[in-house]
Amino acid sequence: MLEKNVRKVFGKEKTKSYIIKRNIFFVIIALFFIIGVFFRRYFNFITNLEYIGLVNVISLIGLIIVISIFHLADSMFELKLRKRDYFFMYFMSITGIMLSFLYFKFPNYDKVEHLFFPMMFASITYHILTKKLDIPFKWKLFFTFFIIVGSLTMFEIIEYLLDFIFDWHLQGVFIEEAGGIYREILSRIDDTMLDILTGVIGTMIYIISLLIITKSKNSILNNKINQ
Repeated sequence: MLEKNVRKVFGKEKTKSYIIKRNIFFVIIALFFIIGVFFRRYFNFITNLEYIGLVNVISLIGLIIVISIFHLADSMFELKLRKRDYFFMYFMSITGIMLSFLYFKFPNYDKVEHLFFPMMFASITYHILTKKLDIPFKWKLFFTFFIIVGSLTMFEIIEYLLDFIFDWHLQGVFIEEAGGIYREILSRIDDTMLDILTGVIGTMIYIISLLIITKSKNSILNNKINQ
């Protein structure tokens, strides 16, 4: 079964939809590998971090792993993810992994991601819940909110573990200065709490927006029925 599903995503596939997804996946990987090499060759002053010798390789591997899991999950669990879901995942993976060096150049880059990424994750999560669970609308919103908040917490735990093992300066806000010196502008605990708070706000924005839009659509539909 696993072999069949893996082959469905990355091997021969009868449906046009999966062929398109597979080809887009490999094209994006190739393009960003080329872009990474280009930046390393001609714009090294932008990416002169201590670990920049590994960042392109690590970023590329991370990007491949994340998007591969996304493709496999869609196929194996028959999630029927939409084009916008793939766009969200590619966008988050590229800006969060491939462009990770920007964290050390723009202090607010990480905070912008923590605001908008949960909105995108919430959209994907709500779609999956709608397809897989026959539950009332309010419970879909409830589970969507707490799945995203739980994911935010797990993400911060993973960042802590990676910092503890590799000291990659993932927690806290640091600005990389000349000579590979990092200047801390926001402490690790403050950064972690702010990341979670920002993510919760982003999730709430999605939940409230979805609630308003759904009620508006239902109201319009009821008006048409009553006419």
